[in-house]
Amino acid sequence: MEMPTRRLLLRDFAAEDEAAVLALEADPALHHFRGGGQLTEGEGRALFQRTQDWLTLNPRPVYALAIVLRDEGRLIGMVFLTITNRELGQAELGYRLSPAE
Repeated sequence: MEMPTRRLLLRDFAAEDEAAVLALEADPALHHFRGGGQLTEGEGRALFQRTQDWLTLNPRPVYALAIVLRDEGRLIGMVFLTITNRELGQAELGYRLSPAE
């Protein structure tokens, strides 16, 4: 799945995104306002693995997308659309964006 904008590309995560996701999750500034604090490296790896697992499910329970700068191809964040009640059309939206961006 891909959703391009003029500046960004929202797309499914690929295996080569793991290092960028771990680097993003390691930034303490990202978690300043987030409850639960910073993820450990193991938790970050587990989060990334879940993004890969969700790709194989139909229908997906969560649409996890990488936020990439189109011109640079650099991952700067992620967005999650979690389907909470498919029959009622309900979902929750969450995102993580690099504080540097």
